[in-house]
Amino acid sequence: MTQNATVRRVLPRHRVELAIQRESACGHDCSSCGGCSMGEKREVVVLADDPCGAKPGDVVTVESSTGAMMKIAVIVYGLPVVLFFALYLLLSAVNAGETVSTGGAVIGFAAGILVAILCNRREKRKGTVRFTVTAIKG
Repeated sequence: MTQNATVRRVLPRHRVELAIQRESACGHDCSSCGGCSMGEKREVVVLADDPCGAKPGDVVTVESSTGAMMKIAVIVYGLPVVLFFALYLLLSAVNAGETVSTGGAVIGFAAGILVAILCNRREKRKGTVRFTVTAIKG
C-alpha cells in the first residue's frame, strides 16, 4: 500500500516520524456527507525506515507491507461480522428463540470488535506493519 506523508522529524538509524492524513474508506467528499464522522481528515503518526534521506517538512511516498495490512483488515472488518452470523445461526439452530438469537448475535459482534481492538494493539506493539519511505516528493 502506497501513501503520501509528511516528515515530522528525523530519528537515528535512518528512521523518520511521519504524519499520514487518514482518508475515509469510501473516498468521497466527507465534508458534505457527515455520515461517518471523518469530515475532517485525521492524522496518523507512524515510524518509517528512510533510505532516501528525507528532512522535516518533506512530502514523501511511503509504502507499507501489504500482507500485514490485509491481515489486520480481515481481523478488524471480518471477525465481528463472522461472529455475529455464527452466534445467530448457532442459537437459531438450537431453537433458542428470535430474541436470544439476536441478542447472541449482538454479543458476538461486540466480542469481535473487542478481539479486533486487542489484535490491532498487539500488532502495533510488535511492529508487524513496516513503513518505508520510497521517494521524496518535495
